[in-house]
Amino acid sequence: MLILNVHIVECNVMYVFSFYWTKEGAPLAISKDGMKLYADNGTLIIMSPGQGDVGLYQCFASTAFGIATSVSIALQQACELS
Repeated sequence: MLILNVHIVECNVMYVFSFYWTKEGAPLAISKDGMKLYADNGTLIIMSPGQGDVGLYQCFASTAFGIATSVSIALQQACELS
């Protein structure tokens, strides 16, 4: 059986020049394996999230009118039941 563990977070704003994400208030390094940012719509994908990915994420979108921010999004690790 194949189980995919993917977390997708979207940041949708119209007329955007650029997107960026923060984790715990610091700029998020998207270069990590298993993490991808789609520049055209700001969607952040975290493949197989682990303990190191737990935290508060926030999206920022730069437009001609200023910077729009999302609410903070908490990524938590679920416990395993045995």
